[in-house]
Amino acid sequence: MKGLNNLRNTLLLGLVGIVSAVFAVILAGGGHGLLQPMLLLFPLCFLFKNDAFMLFLIIFQYAFYGFMIDIFYQNHKIKVVSTILIVHFIFVALAFKNTNL
Repeated sequence: MKGLNNLRNTLLLGLVGIVSAVFAVILAGGGHGLLQPMLLLFPLCFLFKNDAFMLFLIIFQYAFYGFMIDIFYQNHKIKVVSTILIVHFIFVALAFKNTNL
C-alpha cells in the first residue's frame, strides 16, 4: 500500500478528471449545449484536432497534474501547484483564442 500512497494525488485528480469530463460532456449536450465548461476544464483538447489524442488528454490530463504534484510536492509545494495552474490557464487562453466561443 506504500506505493499507492505515493501516488495519492495522481489517483485523486485522475478521479476528479473523469467526473469533470462526465459533467462537461453532459453540459456540452453533444455539441448543442455549453462548450465553455469543457474548454475551461480541458483546454488541451481544443488545441489538438486528433480525436483519439483528445480522448487520451481528457482521461489523463488531471492524473498528470496529480502525478506532477506527487513528484515535486515535497520540496516545492507552492511552486508546483502555481506552475500547474498558470500553465493550465495559459492553455485556456490559447483555447479560447482558437475557438469561436
